[in-house]
Amino acid sequence: MKFSNSFKIIFGFLLVLFIAVVSGVYHIDFNKYLKSANNVISNDSKTTKKIKVELVNCIDGDTVQFKENGNVYTYRFLGINTPEVNPVVERYGKDASNYTCKMLKSAKNIYVSYEKTSTKIDKYKRHLVWVYVDDNLLQELLIENGYANVEYVYTNLTYLDKLYKSEKKAIENKINLYNEYRVKNYKNKKYIVLFKNVKVLDEIEVNNGSRVSIIANPKHKGKKFVGWTLDGKLYDLSKPITQDMILEASFE
Repeated sequence: MKFSNSFKIIFGFLLVLFIAVVSGVYHIDFNKYLKSANNVISNDSKTTKKIKVELVNCIDGDTVQFKENGNVYTYRFLGINTPEVNPVVERYGKDASNYTCKMLKSAKNIYVSYEKTSTKIDKYKRHLVWVYVDDNLLQELLIENGYANVEYVYTNLTYLDKLYKSEKKAIENKINLYNEYRVKNYKNKKYIVLFKNVKVLDEIEVNNGSRVSIIANPKHKGKKFVGWTLDGKLYDLSKPITQDMILEASFE
């Protein structure tokens, strides 16, 4: 059944009028529900719902302690790495730490969310999260200001494109970490490739743009090894490595 444009306009007007009357009679905060619906629609399905947290302690540029639902945990920021403060003080390490602490302390609200395709807690018992200061992604701000670079990327993270765009801009503008010296040596950075077998996890360090060393094919009783996969797809080991990644053994 087809409806004319006039009918659609009249129907839409009556629907809005009905909602407005109902919200007035029953004292419903209609704007609140609109905002809630908008958050659901705009929220990327690869991240969990945002959780409000409180700052407890600043550790360094990419690690802090938050209180979440009454419990205090250590949190590591997803997708980035900042210079070390301890045990060895690296250039811009204190600057990065001070910037993170300043942004968190000045924020009216702090939220975190977890990545559905990533490990939620690392081997050091740190929660791996996206951090939001008010409406801004803290990881993106750290990169934009030259205090962090994109690193430890093992899956196609939700905000990865944003981070790479910010990193490219910081490199072009030679901001802090990405000054002339840093950019000159940026090509020499190394990446970690993890080979996840049934019970074994092999870790190989690879120079940027190099190919990963081929390891022995894993064995699984009663199954045939078909290759290594990245995000569920067979990965070509002849390709140059340009990021951290986890490759999982696939059997049939």
